[in-house]
Amino acid sequence: MGRSENLGELRKLVRPSVIKAAVEAVKAGQAVIEQGLRSRVPVRRGNLKRSIHSTKVGIGKTSVGGFVVVGTDHALAVEFGPHARPFIRPTVAIDGPKAEAAMRSKLKSKLGI
Repeated sequence: MGRSENLGELRKLVRPSVIKAAVEAVKAGQAVIEQGLRSRVPVRRGNLKRSIHSTKVGIGKTSVGGFVVVGTDHALAVEFGPHARPFIRPTVAIDGPKAEAAMRSKLKSKLGI
């Protein structure tokens, strides 16, 4: 099922304004995580830092979601390798709650509640 078909299914369940608010909320959460990763990533040549990006927000049959990607082959070696310099786990631990709060705040403001 494609994006437009999923959107059609989701629109049967909720108002379009709620879907739009959910998309904006996910983007707000992605921004917090992306910023946290960029602020903690170890930089040697900058490839790892430049590879951090948010995906397009996806709309499923009953959900809206997105990812923040660290798109280099050596990201896991930096995070977990023998000379590890973790940046993903600290970001999730520290900024995860901030991302949740940002999403909740954006959702409330967009829905007027």
